[in-house]
Amino acid sequence: MAKGKRMNVVWLTCVVWLALMADHSARGDPSQWQVMIADLHSDVEMKAAERLAHAVGEACGVGPLPVVGPGPSHALQRPTFAVGTITYLLLTGTQPPSVAAVGEQGYAIKSSSAGINGDVENGSSWIALVGADPNGPGALYAVEELLEGWGARYYAPDVVREASCPGTLPTGLDIVKRVKWTMRSSYKKEVIADPDWAVKLRHNYPPLPKEYGGGPQYTKPGMVHTAAQLIPRAKYYDAHPEWFWPQGTPPEGNLGQLCWHHQDLIDEVTRVVLGILADSPEEATIISVSQNDNHLYCQQPEELTINEKEGSQMGTLLRAVNAVADAVAKEYPKIQVDTLAYEFTQTPPKITVPAPNVVIRLCSIKANFAEPLTGPSNKAFASDIAEWSKLAPGRLYVWDYTTDFYGYVQPFPNTRVLAKNIRFFDQMGVVGLLEEDVYNTIGGDFGELRAWLLGQLMWEPSRTDEEALITEFLTAYYGEAAVDSVQDYMDIYERSAQDTQAYVKFSSNWTSPYLTPAAVFEGAVKLQGAYEAPGLSNAQRGRVQRLQLGPLYVYLLREEEMRRAVPAKWPYPEKVSDAFDLFSGWYNASGMAMLNENGDGLPWLKTCMLNQTACAV
Repeated sequence: MAKGKRMNVVWLTCVVWLALMADHSARGDPSQWQVMIADLHSDVEMKAAERLAHAVGEACGVGPLPVVGPGPSHALQRPTFAVGTITYLLLTGTQPPSVAAVGEQGYAIKSSSAGINGDVENGSSWIALVGADPNGPGALYAVEELLEGWGARYYAPDVVREASCPGTLPTGLDIVKRVKWTMRSSYKKEVIADPDWAVKLRHNYPPLPKEYGGGPQYTKPGMVHTAAQLIPRAKYYDAHPEWFWPQGTPPEGNLGQLCWHHQDLIDEVTRVVLGILADSPEEATIISVSQNDNHLYCQQPEELTINEKEGSQMGTLLRAVNAVADAVAKEYPKIQVDTLAYEFTQTPPKITVPAPNVVIRLCSIKANFAEPLTGPSNKAFASDIAEWSKLAPGRLYVWDYTTDFYGYVQPFPNTRVLAKNIRFFDQMGVVGLLEEDVYNTIGGDFGELRAWLLGQLMWEPSRTDEEALITEFLTAYYGEAAVDSVQDYMDIYERSAQDTQAYVKFSSNWTSPYLTPAAVFEGAVKLQGAYEAPGLSNAQRGRVQRLQLGPLYVYLLREEEMRRAVPAKWPYPEKVSDAFDLFSGWYNASGMAMLNENGDGLPWLKTCMLNQTACAV
């Protein structure tokens, strides 16, 4: 049967059976509630229906609610949660919000006690939830909004507050949500590994499985730094040495860069890109043509001449990307071409403007992360993003950094700048944000807080209640008795970064100026007080203990200096070997797999304690 005929059959079946009878007496009896979804539904709509049935049923103590289709035995005679496009249209008498109006991730929630389409005699009370795009995540997001309205909170995988039973089916809901940003990612291990958790935090990159609504889908060869994979040196160098910089063999472990002004190179990149797109899945939305991850930009005379006129090394790269994008637009009009504004290409060119299907992904890699991106030390970045926002309206993404990749547990004083930066991105017209965090292990200094906080902020980028959000999380995660000490601990390093005027990079090691002996000592004492606070559960003490790794890590690497500078009694064993054993026990209990991005663990730390010159990371 053709799809249109099947839709008509489903429609008529729904109309006939939904109009059978009404029973308003069950509205306050959760055991009588049901979740309804049409026979013709998307995978996302079914996932949303199942999620709602389980969450509401468990909250109300009646077990999962029945998930039913339209039929004579379970029409609207019972209070109903209706999920999906067809049931929404039937119950409300209106079309769901369009993708044009609210985006592919937008949704609507409506409720009534007035039966079908306002007919009191024709059905019981209902709540209808729908995503603008049946295959997008909107229906799932609608479910999460409903549950959060009933008190659900998802602070961390091990700290969850489930929704309370609403008692009676609420009426009068009329919510239409436009989702502002197309990409939201706290690139954190726990979020990457669990699509259920990602949906709860409204993160959608890396793209989720189909039944969760997907997300921005990059083709091969990947999301960033793709030049070496599109044009491998080993394959092309002998025939075209002029395409590559440096000439000959680049430094060990370094891929070098391409010299983008060569027309035959651009032609080959175009051919390769079109070939990749021809073999890419239908859900692909974007392909990356971007520079390699190093500082060795091409210094051939022709390249330098063009870029001098452009005022940026981005000049030749963007010209090449535009040429590729023009060819892509002709054959694949729905595909965007992504390139990085990164390191030496951060500054926009003076002449060349991104093509309409080119996405600029601006990276904050050179920023001072202890200060808002609008602050004096980040003046260059603020200027660059303001210019990019004019050149690529609606196509500006940001890759930001939210942890210290040289020391995951090391105190990193950036928590209170996150909301300021997100509001700034929003003002600059950013439509997608990836906040790179601890992506290859769990944990990290306030890693759980950042994942949750960033989820709230990216979902509503203009919100200004970050202090309340931080306090809410810390109270739930560490316990009310510990929250003041934990907040004081956070304040110590933020204040020290300001006092020392430290330029805090995303790769600041244990000798960074803000990590003064006094600050490390004070932080250690505060966390010891938090750990000893009365009334904490064992789980809460364990979380404080994981946080204690930070000051102890710095202490171990600078033990003699710390003891000399602060002769007071430290909350650590006097023998450094015993202090290392204490750290090892805490670290092993934390579940972390590494101490830094390189994958180093306890043996590396022990080596560094004995010989810091051997500690390059």
